[in-house]
Amino acid sequence: MILRNKAIEISFPELNYIDYVDANIFILQANGTVRPIDRLKVTFSSIIQPSYLDGTHRQLPMIPLFQVGGRAELTLNSPFTFWSSLEYWSNQNIDLSGDQTLRSRFLLDIGTFTTIIPHTVMSFEIDNLLNDAFEWWYNYSAPGRLFKLEAKVNIQ
Repeated sequence: MILRNKAIEISFPELNYIDYVDANIFILQANGTVRPIDRLKVTFSSIIQPSYLDGTHRQLPMIPLFQVGGRAELTLNSPFTFWSSLEYWSNQNIDLSGDQTLRSRFLLDIGTFTTIIPHTVMSFEIDNLLNDAFEWWYNYSAPGRLFKLEAKVNIQ
């Protein structure tokens, strides 16, 4: 796709190197936004965080080496905005030995929101649309497909 006269914003809000007594952590984070057409907004974020104990090349427990995500929002000629998001996390070591890991995960979410009622934002979303079974933490399962209906009222 060729983008002409369209703004592309990319930022690097975090570039950190942290040296603890026993570990080295390097964090590179990048975020961006592009609007390929007037009613479409695409945002993305990524983080790379190699985190190792001194003298090893095994990733520290529960820290994914990288995460990547994106979200697209489409506003129609109506009071509705539709969105979809994708997120990927690389596998995570469970312990310092790195013998056991939580598998990588790929999540797809979709939803819509509207301001059809004055001073109110109503939304509906489906998280983990593909109903992927994964663990947030060792032996701590994340929910499967999740339906959310929400109304936020601004009282002023």
